[in-house]
Amino acid sequence: MSGYTESDLRQLHVVLCELLDYVVDVCEKNNIKYFLCGGTALGAVRHKGFIPWDDDIDIGLTRDEYEKLIKILHHSNNEYVLQNESNEKNYFVMFSKLRKNGTTFIDEDTKGLFDNNGIFIDLFPFDKVKDIDSVGFRVRYRIIKLISHTLRMKYSVANHRNKTFREKIDIILSSVFIRIVKKERLMVIQKKLMIWDNNTSDEKTKYYMVYMGPYKLKNSYIKSKWINNYGKCCFEGKEYQCLGDMNSYLTQSYGSNYMELPPVEKRETHRPIVLKFRNE
Repeated sequence: MSGYTESDLRQLHVVLCELLDYVVDVCEKNNIKYFLCGGTALGAVRHKGFIPWDDDIDIGLTRDEYEKLIKILHHSNNEYVLQNESNEKNYFVMFSKLRKNGTTFIDEDTKGLFDNNGIFIDLFPFDKVKDIDSVGFRVRYRIIKLISHTLRMKYSVANHRNKTFREKIDIILSSVFIRIVKKERLMVIQKKLMIWDNNTSDEKTKYYMVYMGPYKLKNSYIKSKWINNYGKCCFEGKEYQCLGDMNSYLTQSYGSNYMELPPVEKRETHRPIVLKFRNE
């Protein structure tokens, strides 16, 4: 399947909200601060719920809170399972997914890649940045993005189809490089660079950065004052935690016209090729 029926998308949204509520319940019971981010935050403000064509949920946490949460979720019940680089051989991104067992969601990027392919939500760590204009940060950022690109070229199934000659060379070089410098080593380097400023005191921290995702640098960081003052927002009839200044956050992430719907051709989804709400 390349798209969704109205019934499938509605049912998918129900499962995604179930996963969201499970994470929020864990956070509230363990005093862990989280916030809706990305398209989920945009949907909360613009639609009071899902962007009509959206098919995932994004949750952000500062690194300390993220590490607390994934430690707990690694020992969660049999209905849900945390997935990241620690328990999935071919996992190649530095954030986690919480999947629902007994379901299937496979898109073009991950066909045949993972052992667990349940319906999922994404959990993103946000790391401290002392000075976003410093040469040191800019160098670290470029290396992090280069490693992400290299891993995606190697492991993303969709990247191996219908490519130009130059792109095919890129994939070959990425594969050779990963044979020399193992994936696990690259991801260790990547994480060290991501958490570089995390020992900075809260008073000296100006920004928090999410390094994973398709956004450019200018759309990927948030001001510390937004993250130090959480608010509430409505999503699908319930209240959830969000950043204190949603207008500034969404303007920075999506532009000043974020309340306007994008043209149809720019309404992106994961385009699942297999979607099952109950595995037979």
